Amino acid sequence: MTKEELASHEMAFRGVEQPLSFEERYASNFVAERDVINDDGSKTTFRAYHGSFVPGTKSSEARMANFVVDMLQAGYTEAAGRIISYAGEDPDSNRQLASVLFFVQRSTPHER
Repeated sequence: MTKEELASHEMAFRGVEQPLSFEERYASNFVAERDVINDDGSKTTFRAYHGSFVPGTKSSEARMANFVVDMLQAGYTEAAGRIISYAGEDPDSNRQLASVLFFVQRSTPHER
């Protein structure tokens, strides 16, 4: 049993909730997924995530930064540039609301 598995079992035994995976945390932002089998037999998973933000606000910048850090910690990399478009006004602040699509990828080695 690895150290991570042991720690996970110990946390579960003590009734401590396990942290959510990247996919679980951002399930409501998930748009699409496609797997590609590479020439060497490995698999690359491409995923798209959607988010909305108010440009220039610290809370929006923090949410996007946390998404990218969580993405990197989960083993994903950016697969393509972000697509940003304007989506009307934020009802809470009457400021311009923007929409962003993130495209990420993660490779899985070929199982022999």
